[in-house]
Amino acid sequence: EEDEEEAEAVIPLDDLLDSFWEFGAPTDEFSVAIRPPAIEMPLLKRLGEASFVRDPGLQILLTPAYQAITESVLTMAYKEDAIEE
Repeated sequence: EEDEEEAEAVIPLDDLLDSFWEFGAPTDEFSVAIRPPAIEMPLLKRLGEASFVRDPGLQILLTPAYQAITESVLTMAYKEDAIEE
């Protein structure tokens, strides 16, 4: 005989609106590693060159933007750490 699984209790979204954005559990043990991606522009590399973009290609055109965004995000992330200390 197979064990019957109990149905998961489903709470209607309307009942959760007041606390929807609150964490359900403490985040003391939750850690985040903020660092540049191991592979630069992984999604663009996985998808390959776009056929609708002329030479030099989408990856080459977007590289400066990706680098600027990465640098900005890292600066913002570590700036807050420096302020808290």
